[in-house]
Amino acid sequence: MNIGILIFIFISELLLMGLLILAGYMLVSGILTVPWVRTRKKISMAMMSLAKIKHGDRILDLGSGDGSLVLDAVEKGAIGVGIERITWLVWLSRLRARFSKKQGKASFRKGNIFKEELPDADVVFTYLFTEVNERLTPILLKRYPSKTRVVSRDFTFKRLKKIEEKTVGSTTLYLYEIP
Repeated sequence: MNIGILIFIFISELLLMGLLILAGYMLVSGILTVPWVRTRKKISMAMMSLAKIKHGDRILDLGSGDGSLVLDAVEKGAIGVGIERITWLVWLSRLRARFSKKQGKASFRKGNIFKEELPDADVVFTYLFTEVNERLTPILLKRYPSKTRVVSRDFTFKRLKKIEEKTVGSTTLYLYEIP
């Protein structure tokens, strides 16, 4: 058999194995914790509209995934920080910020939202399970002043003051305020 064909088969098998390992990691990670689900632009724009994002607002996205929400907020004039636990998503977010020339207004860091020192924010965005939101509530209440806005996609905060609820397609968005 031709050596070139053998090398091609070997490299193809390595790539396939790498993709399977990545898919397995994402599956296990999603089962054991909150899975990553990309926020479509239509949804992120609706979330920002609900929060009444204005130029200069500081936003924080907890579980920022690929950075879509933060980058969309920067387009609206906000300054954004995303905290994400999955390393490769943090790298992807940083690359997206660099290529879109938003890295001065958008920053991303790897971290555990329950152990991190959360930065100042006027608005906090989440797409986390209700149980995770409940665990997060005391941290938000302690860290952020009254009137800080919290927007959650699909999952509720039971102990925060709900201001508004909006449905966009099959997605429900909730606007809360720190009392």
